[in-house]
Amino acid sequence: MKHKRIKLHKNMVWIGIGMIVLFWLLESLIHTIVFHTGTFVEQLVSLDPHELWMRSLVIGIIIIFSVYAQFITRKSNRDEEATKRALAELDQIFNTAADGMCVIDRNFNLLRVNKTFLTIAGISKDEAVSKKCYEMFHGSLCHTQSCPLTRILKGEEHIECKVEKERDDGTRILCLMSVTPFRETEGELIGIIEDFKDITKRKNAEMENEEHHLYLEAVLANAPDAIITMDAHHKIIMCNQVAEKLFGYSKKEMIGKDIDDLIAGADKFGEAKLYSKQVLSGENIPTIETVRYRKDGTSVDVMMAGSQILIGNELVGAVAVYTDITKRKQMEEKIKKYSLELEHKIEELRKVNDELSQYTYAVSHDLRAPLRALNNYCRFLQEDCSNSLDDIGQEYIQGITENVWHMEELVTDLLEYSIIGKTIPKITNLNVGKLLARIVSQLHPDENVKITLPKEDIIIQANEIQMEQLFSNLLSNAFKFNQLSKPHILVEYKDLGDAWKFAVRDNGIGIESRHFNKIFGIFQRLHTQEEYEGTGIGLAIVKKAVEQHGGTIWVESTPGKGSIFTFTLPKIKAEKLNQKTGNAREQI
Repeated sequence: MKHKRIKLHKNMVWIGIGMIVLFWLLESLIHTIVFHTGTFVEQLVSLDPHELWMRSLVIGIIIIFSVYAQFITRKSNRDEEATKRALAELDQIFNTAADGMCVIDRNFNLLRVNKTFLTIAGISKDEAVSKKCYEMFHGSLCHTQSCPLTRILKGEEHIECKVEKERDDGTRILCLMSVTPFRETEGELIGIIEDFKDITKRKNAEMENEEHHLYLEAVLANAPDAIITMDAHHKIIMCNQVAEKLFGYSKKEMIGKDIDDLIAGADKFGEAKLYSKQVLSGENIPTIETVRYRKDGTSVDVMMAGSQILIGNELVGAVAVYTDITKRKQMEEKIKKYSLELEHKIEELRKVNDELSQYTYAVSHDLRAPLRALNNYCRFLQEDCSNSLDDIGQEYIQGITENVWHMEELVTDLLEYSIIGKTIPKITNLNVGKLLARIVSQLHPDENVKITLPKEDIIIQANEIQMEQLFSNLLSNAFKFNQLSKPHILVEYKDLGDAWKFAVRDNGIGIESRHFNKIFGIFQRLHTQEEYEGTGIGLAIVKKAVEQHGGTIWVESTPGKGSIFTFTLPKIKAEKLNQKTGNAREQI
């Protein structure tokens, strides 16, 4: 372009020189032909002052014209270049604009579109040429009175609106559109220029933020605790409805107030200020139970927790959560009161039990003497007067003897039951295998009775006397309540880690499930004395012995198939064993 301008300037110089030469030749030719003032050559070289003046004047005019023409040409070239540069810059701005832009004539034809518009609309440049705007990028305002072009044609100068556009593939895009008139130089309206911003993502983000905001508001509104947020200067920013209800202030009354001035009260003001300061400084403050005050001055017991509010690394405030524990405190006071009353009742009951145990022991012990005397009189009658008594008399004496024996057995069991729990039992290391073997030999089972004991001996920590009573009662019941020709009793154990689990199985008559709890009560019998002998105290002694050792006992049974009596005994560590043994010796 620069080379062409230089060439044009040189041409203007030569044109000027050519015009001077041409004028010189024409002027000389005219003088020769018209005025006959000499030959053509003479006129060319004539030095006549008048001719020289005229020729100089004309040559000067030609030179001035040439210079002016050259100036005008240069200026025109500069203006043309400036216009081309401006158009190129405008074209670049138009095509590289971040917003989608299009020019539409009065008949809705797309005159020009930029790259961003093509991207937003999802079309190619070829598809947009000479097409109607509503065909390429249909919007919700198309074919309505709110159409931007229609409004511009009616005289509006600037329009801004949000409009939903639809691509050919059905995708909907929310756009922020700015529309201005497009006019010719003379001011005649050609059409409009539309500027599009795709705000779909921004709108979606706004909707997500709005949903998140609504969600947080719902969480705060439905939270079971009072929640108050404050700024770095302890001024309340926000509170939920529970906080309004708990402290009796409206949200309007709370916002902007110092939280500690509002609800701390004089007696808790120092504590509240210190707590707020610690929370805002980021200290790890545990939840505390304290007192805060309502608008009417009444106190409320609360459990309070607080935490910083950070946005990035910037401290913007803190949040405090208050849980109303008034009812819990009232309940704790009631429980404390009831506990004291219960302890008093337990102490009274313990005294009554001690007195009852002593009475039972005394009665059981004192009953033995008359029973022995009665038994002796019956024996004397049989020895000294047997010949004087008939069969009926002998039967009466035999009945008295049997009932005396049963009464003595009942007194003995009652005495044993009263002794269990009266004192701390002496705990020793006990070989269960040897204990079971001794008990079986003492019971003298029939030869048809099969008893299976554990193959390995185990050592437990327990009171030997009570363990002997326990196993003796369970095994004797297994013999007694069995109608099979070959009864089978199985004793087994299992190490549970922190306890021993024992089980005594039999194939006897079994027990109905409705009697499972009843059988462990004192004097509770499921059969008559004529069906099965006994006092009804044996399993009560078993249960009491297990519980005194800290264990539990239960039964599983199916009528006609047998029963399984299972109990656990916690293991006792060596130091506790020594302690229990020492305490037992002191009791003895």
